[in-house]
Amino acid sequence: MRKGDLLANSLAWIVYLFLASLTSMVTSAFITFIINKIVGLEYPARAGMLAVSNAVIAGIILYILAFREGYKAAEYNHKTIILPLIAAIIVHFVISIALSFTQVIAGGVRYAAGLMSLGGDFQADDGVKVIGYGALIASYLIHAVVYAAVINCAYYTGCKKRCADRAELTGGQSGEKPKG
Repeated sequence: MRKGDLLANSLAWIVYLFLASLTSMVTSAFITFIINKIVGLEYPARAGMLAVSNAVIAGIILYILAFREGYKAAEYNHKTIILPLIAAIIVHFVISIALSFTQVIAGGVRYAAGLMSLGGDFQADDGVKVIGYGALIASYLIHAVVYAAVINCAYYTGCKKRCADRAELTGGQSGEKPKG
């Protein structure tokens, strides 16, 4: 993989990670608001709901984006997806640390870390120093590994779907088989 391709693909995945974090933040806040109005939850339960819904919604968004990228690529090579993704996750991690794991940037990482670290004592205004960097880093790494697995599987599935569609259109005469 050329340096320019690595940089361009890393930049694309950084944008996708930020897009997923922002979209999941808005959607999970809306879902939590509606459920809180109906049920009337305590803060730790709302924080747990925000953490889980953030992770699930961001995972769905990343799956869709990675499937599309894999479908466009039509060829699976783990180096073309893993190296830019690792670079993007590292940059996203550094930006998240610099901005104190705000929900807009890091998604539900702060909520998950707060619940892991403080349990039921976690409050909305608890900052990085109260939660602790260890819990925040652990929570971020869990999210990053799950997202990387989702992205890798979706990319591969997109490549396989493209090859299957091509074989169906040409009656199996194209000779294309999924690579990788």
